[in-house]
Amino acid sequence: MPDAVYLTQVSTAMQAAVREAQGLVDDGEVGMPLAAAVRHARDLHDILAGELAAQAPAFADHSAGVLAAMDERLRTLERYLAAH
Repeated sequence: MPDAVYLTQVSTAMQAAVREAQGLVDDGEVGMPLAAAVRHARDLHDILAGELAAQAPAFADHSAGVLAAMDERLRTLERYLAAH
């Protein structure tokens, strides 16, 4: 059984990092602060994906859509960062 508290903490931190990164984009930031926020969000996403993949297949299947959506949002931020 997954540690729900830990997964919630990682998920909450990841969402906060994505919001921070998006706020920096909205403010026109293209430097190190944005790079750090995107990298932090990606690291948290990877941790969460790894934890969920290690769980029962049904649990991982249920969360796959959410992780895919967050992955695409992160890819968009990463592409923006790479283009600037």
